[in-house]
Amino acid sequence: GKSTGQLSPQDRAKIYRSYVDEALNLTGGSHALSRIGDTEAAAALVDTLFKHGRTGGGRIIEKAINDVVPKRVKVDGPVGNQAFSAYKELVADPNQRRQLSYSPIVGQVGL
Repeated sequence: GKSTGQLSPQDRAKIYRSYVDEALNLTGGSHALSRIGDTEAAAALVDTLFKHGRTGGGRIIEKAINDVVPKRVKVDGPVGNQAFSAYKELVADPNQRRQLSYSPIVGQVGL
């Protein structure tokens, strides 16, 4: 029954963590973010899911991956293990990360 502004920072963090646990439930939830190995890339992933929803954001991420490596992942919505692994690999490689960052699709993601 409270607005976001009435919540403590700790309570807001719990809500965000709960959302990420649900949005990334196929990959291990919020704990999976540490496996990306790059806080900026992890934040971009989460921001996309917040802005566009679990399914819509997942599709944006999957399309962006396929923009760099055609037909790498199935574009079906929620981020699953295949898309998560592909994203992690792309952001770990400087050249592919740059391609991902400049993808017209990723303009929505903000790497």
